[in-house]
Amino acid sequence: MVITLSKVLYDRLKKYNPNTVLIYDGADERLLLKSYNKLPPPADVPSGRIVGYLGKIDSRLDFPLLNYLVEKLNEVNFVFVGRTVLADMREFKKLLSKPNFYYVGEKPRSLLPFYICSMDVGVIPFLVNPLTSSMDPIKLYDYLECRVPVISTALPEVEKYSKEGIVEIAYNPESFIEKIKKLLELYDEKLREERRNLARENSWPKRYEQLISVLKEKIYIVPAI
Repeated sequence: MVITLSKVLYDRLKKYNPNTVLIYDGADERLLLKSYNKLPPPADVPSGRIVGYLGKIDSRLDFPLLNYLVEKLNEVNFVFVGRTVLADMREFKKLLSKPNFYYVGEKPRSLLPFYICSMDVGVIPFLVNPLTSSMDPIKLYDYLECRVPVISTALPEVEKYSKEGIVEIAYNPESFIEKIKKLLELYDEKLREERRNLARENSWPKRYEQLISVLKEKIYIVPAI
């Protein structure tokens, strides 16, 4: 049996193995429970409006887009949390030179709720290519668990959750800026709970139930002779 985490991978591999199943990534309920409390922002997060990114700093990121956003929204602070995995640091160094760009490095998962809850908007600014189109970004669920609105480039596995004020898709840099500005001014408790509910609906225990169901259906145990 082959387990895939995106429709693109499922469609690609199903033709080679009929026992291919699709089970998406999920939300970590421990993060969800911790974020119920009003968490203070970490000391290395600046004051003001925060657009945040959680995850690896690697070649999946659309650096021209990021430089454009940081330059055009110079009244907004961009905070990036994660490990740097780049062969070529030139584009990232351009971001580091901007006064409103803050890179705080990799943090243990136990501290992530503090960083995510300090964000006004969580972004997934990935290039759209065959690699990223086959991904189901866990950061999407992490943002939603902490009730943070999400803006992403047009990744298929993020687009399926598209809903205004919850998960928004930006198809060009100008649209990305417009959506950031809109969400920075939008505070709606009902929308905050909708984000959390979406995370609950896609939690790891829910994925576990799916997996167990598939295993019971697909795997046959040969009785001992």
